[in-house]
Amino acid sequence: VLALVLSWITGGIGISLGFHRLLTHKSFEVSRPLRWLIAWLGGMAGEGSAIHWVADHRRHHANSDQPGDPHSPRDGAWWSHMLWFVPKTNRVHNESYHRRWVPDLVRDPVFVFLDRTFIYWHIALGLGLFFAGQALGGAAMGWSFVVWGMFVRLLFVLHTTWLVNSAT
Repeated sequence: VLALVLSWITGGIGISLGFHRLLTHKSFEVSRPLRWLIAWLGGMAGEGSAIHWVADHRRHHANSDQPGDPHSPRDGAWWSHMLWFVPKTNRVHNESYHRRWVPDLVRDPVFVFLDRTFIYWHIALGLGLFFAGQALGGAAMGWSFVVWGMFVRLLFVLHTTWLVNSAT
């Protein structure tokens, strides 16, 4: 239940509604605090910060299935499914890439903060899940919360999202 609920919150609300419809395509508008909250939820899906995810997706739409598409199926099934997710880049490349594809997001200090603190939020969630589980049923329950709420959930959300690329 924990994995399913957190998958829906981080993948459904964070990625599908937030990163994709709200930030990439600007299909609707919300208040700035709600926009930041949804971006944080999307970051908790493990697919990168809003800045990087939206940059990749805008680039994808600009170059769909052509050279320059970050996850083109023309580059192979494994590449389009998940290998595209771990290309070798560095901070200088990312800053230039982000300025090119998401200038609106890099101007917002909250989005920059979420980008720079991306991994720390996952560590905090893992600790929070452990301590919540421990409070409810001891250390075994704490570790169960971490396994289901972090690892199983992340595998499910990541592969579900990646399946959109590789299956289509």
